[in-house]
Amino acid sequence: MIFRFSPYKYPTDINLHVNKIISPLRELKRYKFFQTAVKEYDIFHYNFGKSILDYPYLMLNYLDLPILKKRRKKIFFTLQGCDARLKTFCMKNFSISACIECKTIHCRFVPDFIKRRRIQKIECYADKIYALNPDLLYNYPEAEFLPYASVNLEEWRPHFNAKNENKVFNIVHLPTNRGIKGTKYLLDAVKRLLKEGYALKLSIIEKFPRNQLKEIYQKADIVVDQLLIGWYGTVAVEAMACGTPVICYIREKDLQFIPQQMVQDLPIINTQPSTIYSVLKEIVENREILRPLHEKSRIFVEKWHDPLKIAKKVIKDYQDAASLGI
Repeated sequence: MIFRFSPYKYPTDINLHVNKIISPLRELKRYKFFQTAVKEYDIFHYNFGKSILDYPYLMLNYLDLPILKKRRKKIFFTLQGCDARLKTFCMKNFSISACIECKTIHCRFVPDFIKRRRIQKIECYADKIYALNPDLLYNYPEAEFLPYASVNLEEWRPHFNAKNENKVFNIVHLPTNRGIKGTKYLLDAVKRLLKEGYALKLSIIEKFPRNQLKEIYQKADIVVDQLLIGWYGTVAVEAMACGTPVICYIREKDLQFIPQQMVQDLPIINTQPSTIYSVLKEIVENREILRPLHEKSRIFVEKWHDPLKIAKKVIKDYQDAASLGI
C-alpha cells in the first residue's frame, strides 16, 4: 500500500491517492484503510520508518502501533536511510557524510531528538527491524542489515556487448537529491575532464519512470551512484543487474555490519568526492579496467540482491514471529 504515486512509478497493489483529497477527508481515508487492514491482515511491514497513522510533524508518532500490538498483529519495520539517520552523529563521527551538506526539509522538521523518540517507539513495538544502510546500525544495534530487494532479475538483464563501444565515454548519474548524492563533486570532475579534452558525456537523470531506465543503464559505460552516504542504493543495484559497473563511496568502517562474504564480493569502484576526478580520468584513459566488472556486477546482484531469496528470508522471519505467539 502507498499513500500516493512517486515519480518513479513503482508498481503497487493499493494506492490511497491521498494527494487528491482535501486534508480532513485525507485523514479519514487513511483511518478507514487502517480499520480495514486490521481486520484483513496479520502482519504489518512498514517502510522508510513510516506507519499508517503517523504524524511526526505534529509529534504524534505511530498511533497505530499500540492498536496493532493489542490486536496481536506482527509488526516489522524497514529503516532505509534519512528516516533514521542522525545528523549530529554523522557530522561528529564521519569525515564524509551527506548530513554535512543536506538541506532537506525532512531533517529540518524531524530533527534528531524526534527521530530518536520515534525509533524508540518502533523498538518497543516491532517484532523485527531491518536497516538497508549499514551506517544506521551504529545507532540502532537491534536492527538487522538487509540488502536491497528492488530488482526483478528476469526483467533487468545485462547487455554486455554495448559496453566500451562508444568513442565518447558515457557516464550516467541518477540523483533523487543532488545534495545528498554528492552530485556537485561529479559535475566538477566532469567539467575538469572536459576542459582537459577527454571525450565523455554525463547524463543526469532525475524523476524518470523506472521501467524506462533499463536501456539507459545498458548503454552507460559507468553509473555514478552516491558519493556521500557511505553505501550504495537502488540505482547501483539496477545498474549492476544490467552489467554496468558502478562508482560509489563505500565507508570502510561501516563494513563491520555487512556479511564478510558480501564485502569480498563487492564489485563497486570505491570513490570519494576528493578522488572522483582521478578515478574517472584513470577509467577513461584505460577502459579495460571495467571489462571484468561487467560480469562480476551481475553475479553480485544475483547472489546478494535477488528479491526471491530476500523474500524467503523475510517470510521466515514472519513465520518465526508468528510462532512466538505474543
